[in-house]
Amino acid sequence: MKKSRLLMITVVLLLVSGLAVHAEYRVESDEGEICAPVQTMILTPPEDVEAKFADVRFPHADHFSYSCMECHHMWDGYSDINACMDCHDATEYISRKEAKEDYIMYYQSAYHALCRDCHAEIGRKNTDIKKENKGKPDKDKVALLPNGPKSCNGCHSVKAE
Repeated sequence: MKKSRLLMITVVLLLVSGLAVHAEYRVESDEGEICAPVQTMILTPPEDVEAKFADVRFPHADHFSYSCMECHHMWDGYSDINACMDCHDATEYISRKEAKEDYIMYYQSAYHALCRDCHAEIGRKNTDIKKENKGKPDKDKVALLPNGPKSCNGCHSVKAE
């Protein structure tokens, strides 16, 4: 009896842990059902790059209010989605001034242009909302847009070891 109960508990725990690891968010779209991972992703630099800052913890599910195309701008809507560094694979810094549009192929420039610049834009919109509502009786109840970190330490919690 004890062995069967232990076996049953073990099976249940394995199933639950497997579901947690492979959790997905399913959405109906014009193309059919889309599945997206809900876990927090750890963004790391390419293997041959010495990190100056800690890895970035990216809460994917916090971004589900945006279209997939906001970040995955080359996705065709059908095939598997690539990671940023599948295309933005340059590991040597490319100056925007010198390379014009090619600077974005440097993996770090791609992340910063997308993530940091989006968070900064939302911050500017929230500043405008606050200005528009300054002096109004319910100014503290005005809904601001959800926003993420805007500083280096907001994403890179500590320096790389």
